Amino acid sequence: MQTARTQTELKDRIENFFGNEINQQTEVSEVISSLTESAYTYVFGGMLRDIGLFGTKGFESDIDLVFSGNKASLAKAIRKVDCLNYHENKFGGYRIQGLHWELDVWCAQDTWAIKKGHVQFDDISSLLNTTLMTWDSVLYCINDNKLIVRENYLDNLISRKLDIILEENPNKVGSLVRVLRAIYGKQAASLGPKAATLLANTLTAYKSTTLIEYEKQSFTSHFINNCNLSHLKQKLSTYDGHGDCLLQN
Repeated sequence: MQTARTQTELKDRIENFFGNEINQQTEVSEVISSLTESAYTYVFGGMLRDIGLFGTKGFESDIDLVFSGNKASLAKAIRKVDCLNYHENKFGGYRIQGLHWELDVWCAQDTWAIKKGHVQFDDISSLLNTTLMTWDSVLYCINDNKLIVRENYLDNLISRKLDIILEENPNKVGSLVRVLRAIYGKQAASLGPKAATLLANTLTAYKSTTLIEYEKQSFTSHFINNCNLSHLKQKLSTYDGHGDCLLQN
């Protein structure tokens, strides 16, 4: 399926996913219903990116949910759903396992970059400034079917231009692997200046085997290999620090 060309098309895809795929998974639907009954709840990042790039059948990962209420209300909403297998993670949110999709849910103001002071929280759109990559800077409000995106979000998806929003991250190797997986798993055609500079500065800091092994240990699908890393390093070696770095030619 072609990349969504407009916000309306992307929203239609998301609504179709919730109307069909989610509703067929009773326990997932119950969790989401419990959350949205308690406070505005938003899908964040990767699920929306993949649906935008590849359509509803292209999403095979976890679902990240942001809850606009407080921590006590979030815990209560999760406990309302019987027999859930969940635990609190080190960032103060909850990981819900054992469902068709695993869910990560946390309170908006507990987002790592906000808690650490890297991003000021003004309203829910502040979360768009907390993502590592531009392709993940998207929110969808389940309660009122509202899509919230950064300027040029869809233009970057359509052109497959990938850039960085926030470099600060609690897991430097993990963030580098995520960028590499986006490049090769999502077919990036070019890198914006921040992404090209970040990769040029950090790829040499880690052995290829370290990055390959990290991906193998953390993900079921694998895109990072010596050939891809050598190709990327070659492209970056000619990057002069200005404009975009083309990857596909």
